[in-house]
Amino acid sequence: MVHCCAKFQNSVKLIFSITSKFLNHEKYYFNSIQFNSIQFNSILYFFLFFSPLAILGQTATGGCNTITVSNIPSYPGDVVVPFNPSGCVTSVQDDCGRISTCSVAKAQLRLERKSGSSWVTVGNWTESLVFNNITTHGTYRVAVRRPQYIITNSCPMDNKIKIFVQGTGQFLGFMGSWSALSYTNEVVVGPTNTSDISYTFIDGGGGNSNPLAFDFGETVRMDASASKNYDTYWLAIIEQGGFNRYRSTGTWQSGQLSANYDLSKFWKGSQNWQFDPLVSYTVQFAVANSQCPTPGGWTNLDKTFFICPAGSGCKELDEEEDTEIAVGPNPTSGYFRIFAADWSEPDQYKMTLHDFSGRLLQQWEQIESTEYDLTSMPAGMYLLHIWKDQKQVLSTKLSIIK
Repeated sequence: MVHCCAKFQNSVKLIFSITSKFLNHEKYYFNSIQFNSIQFNSILYFFLFFSPLAILGQTATGGCNTITVSNIPSYPGDVVVPFNPSGCVTSVQDDCGRISTCSVAKAQLRLERKSGSSWVTVGNWTESLVFNNITTHGTYRVAVRRPQYIITNSCPMDNKIKIFVQGTGQFLGFMGSWSALSYTNEVVVGPTNTSDISYTFIDGGGGNSNPLAFDFGETVRMDASASKNYDTYWLAIIEQGGFNRYRSTGTWQSGQLSANYDLSKFWKGSQNWQFDPLVSYTVQFAVANSQCPTPGGWTNLDKTFFICPAGSGCKELDEEEDTEIAVGPNPTSGYFRIFAADWSEPDQYKMTLHDFSGRLLQQWEQIESTEYDLTSMPAGMYLLHIWKDQKQVLSTKLSIIK
């Protein structure tokens, strides 16, 4: 046991020797210390609370219009940073002494707001740990700088330049500078809104051109990386037809959704579900700021995708017999137009609308207009066929989203 403790004490000596040189605190000479229990506990306390290896990161907490910072790492309480705050003056007394009207420096904080992939400074440096009256909703962080000693070999006593109060000559502290900037965690201020939420479905290898259609068995993923200013989310999938099943996260989840989230795996769950062919599925994705709830509910964005028939898949449905005829917009909220290079004889055309089970939903024996209204149809994927003189000239998917 004694041998073990002796080894541990030697290790602590080595660590403190390195730490002391790193901090240039050469007044600590650990090699000559004879350890007893009190001395050892004191040194261990020093190591745990003052070693640079044990510094705790500062933490920010957001709200509806405030940010509060806590756990700022410790720093020396006798450091004077010249010319800060603005207006104080420091003059040279000798190589190891200065006369100053400055005061002992405290840690300073500055607010920054996220803008795209960069950060924008908001306001000036302050010693306050609380930022109030933040009016712009967004994601923020706080930059922190701490006072630190300026070490110089020209002062052999303790390698630091002493600062004295101008007029009285009273010892004030040691000359210092600001540390490199460190940052808090990112926090959200204000309730989320509709511009904060955005996501897309990711093609799982089916190769079809429609971003809202997937082959049966194809992995369905979503990319929510464009969503912002939230720290909790809710996810649900609603089956539109078939067994009319439903799956959700059950509770609000902390953090943010990944950029390549596997919806097929989420839907599978413990019941081993799969996305069935000829069925539409609505994804409900909601985001929120846990520190500032959205008035009247939550911020969500719903999107629907379709699973194409087994066997033929989605690719076959992308093939159009006549490239001079097209419909758009697609996807659509219900209104769409027919575009054609030659529309001189529209009465020769007819049009049909089917679901993916082949059931006829609507039929137009003559195309008398180029604009059509399908807002009465539920969201989902449909097959639109256009015929001319009994010959099919267009067969395409039409996606209706609500």
